[in-house]
Amino acid sequence: MLAVIKDWKISEEESCSDHNIIKFNLNFTTNNKEQKYVFSGTQYIMKEQQHIEFCKKLLKLISENFQIENDERNTKGINDTLNARLKGHKDVGEFIEKFDKTIQLTCKETVKHRNLSHTFAMVKSVP
Repeated sequence: MLAVIKDWKISEEESCSDHNIIKFNLNFTTNNKEQKYVFSGTQYIMKEQQHIEFCKKLLKLISENFQIENDERNTKGINDTLNARLKGHKDVGEFIEKFDKTIQLTCKETVKHRNLSHTFAMVKSVP
C-alpha cells in the first residue's frame, strides 16, 4: 500500500483533534513498474466442481472456529451472526486474522495450491 501513496503533505487546516490532517493521493496505475504489486504467497487453483465442497468446508470451519451453529441451508444466518460478532468484537484485527486463517485452512484442505516462493528452486542451471 505504501507504494501507491503519492504527494502526501501535512495540512495546516484546523482539525477537531490535536493531530494535523494529512492529505495524500493514491496512484494505482500499473504503467509504472515500481508500483506493480507482485504476489509471492500461495495461490490456490480451484476447479468448478470443487466450489461446492469448498463452500461446505468453509461453513463447517467458520461454525467450529467461531462457535456458530452450522446450518448449510442458512448461510445468511451464519453471515449475520458473524457480522454481529465482528461489530461487537474489541479487537477487529484479531477477528479478521482468525477469519483469514479459517479461509486459508479451507483452501489447503479442499483445493490444489502452488507455492510461488519455491517456483524457481526447482530450476537447475546449466553447467
